[in-house]
Amino acid sequence: MATITSADAVFIITVPDIAIIHQVQGYAADAAFDVGEQDVAQNILGVDGKKSSGWIPQMYTQAVHLQADSPSVSVFDAIYQFQNTNKTVYSITGTVTYNATGRSYALRNGTLTSYKPLPDAKQVLQAQDFSIVWEKVQPALI
Repeated sequence: MATITSADAVFIITVPDIAIIHQVQGYAADAAFDVGEQDVAQNILGVDGKKSSGWIPQMYTQAVHLQADSPSVSVFDAIYQFQNTNKTVYSITGTVTYNATGRSYALRNGTLTSYKPLPDAKQVLQAQDFSIVWEKVQPALI
């Protein structure tokens, strides 16, 4: 029987310039990561009522949601610290594999663009969110 569980999803990031290879783990209770939908074409309507369309390039923003005690938080801390200290950005590559559906995705030329430095303190410590913007997301069968 087919399944759509995300419990066996595997997300690995690599930052070669600072020697990071890491399987992200310790996701938030009801969200691991998500990617927003993309506008892939632009449409315009001329004054004569004729529509014209054109392909437009896209970038892909991925939000990563981690529990406050996730071991992966320190990896995002390290990427942020290197970027902040050296006043530069580091290219991230990644792969996401959904074993449930037999699909894998190659994530290319990413940049850490959003960083939450500490969790909110409520009744318990809340999840921390991070964002990576990817140049390419390429699906493949596994």
